[in-house]
Amino acid sequence: MSAPVDPIKLKLSTKLGKDVTIQCKRARGLRVGGYTSTHYIDLPPAYTHDFIPLNKEHIPTCETARSWNHLADIAMEMPPLLNCEVGLLISCNCSAALAPCQVVTGENGQTYAVKTDLSWSIVGSLTSIDS
Repeated sequence: MSAPVDPIKLKLSTKLGKDVTIQCKRARGLRVGGYTSTHYIDLPPAYTHDFIPLNKEHIPTCETARSWNHLADIAMEMPPLLNCEVGLLISCNCSAALAPCQVVTGENGQTYAVKTDLSWSIVGSLTSIDS
């Protein structure tokens, strides 16, 4: 069953342009689940775009966690980098997907990890200073 979509014009302001209007579609009724999670989150209306700017080197993985001593214990809960396209960005308008359930910190200024209902995420540099 696919989510209903409506044509819409969306006005965006980014560092590349102010008040840029783009043609897109608004999808309603989407749900998202984590790679290994059995928990699902209903998303607010989502907007389509032809292109998601992305550098896959910026996606934290189990290898990222292993490169930090204080994050090594969560490595087995994170998937490796998958060979697939990114088709969805979840923003701060979906706080249920971003709400922390657990946080693992290191020393002051080090990268830390946040577990949500969907998965773990690593915040900060993706490589240890020692590596």
